[in-house]
Amino acid sequence: MHFPLGKAVRQSGLSKSTISRAIRDGKLSAVRSADTGSSKIEQAELARYPDATAVARATAGMGAQTQSATPAANPNEAMDSLRASLSDLRGMLADMTARRDTWQLMAETAQRQIADQRERRPWWRRLAG
Repeated sequence: MHFPLGKAVRQSGLSKSTISRAIRDGKLSAVRSADTGSSKIEQAELARYPDATAVARATAGMGAQTQSATPAANPNEAMDSLRASLSDLRGMLADMTARRDTWQLMAETAQRQIADQRERRPWWRRLAG
């Protein structure tokens, strides 16, 4: 089944310019209509294009997240879910803060080592003055 360019854009989640560029660069094959000059893309060809499949997977994942974020019938269940999410986010924040501090310490240590190397002169320069 061949998709016109507009339907291929909706199907893949990519922009029209991205799909057109992929066709022009030969990364995606399409059939050009002789009378209108429009491109038609085979469904299987669109499915094998890596950028389109990555976008489709990402949007499917976001859809699953939004479905799970819908409020529950019981307000207590919704609050428990939100508290669990908040707890997870606080744990992630603490982890990222610890990683940031580690990288900052490593950067400061490297800067001190560079500064120490600049201050040291060869022994013969120290003697010659």
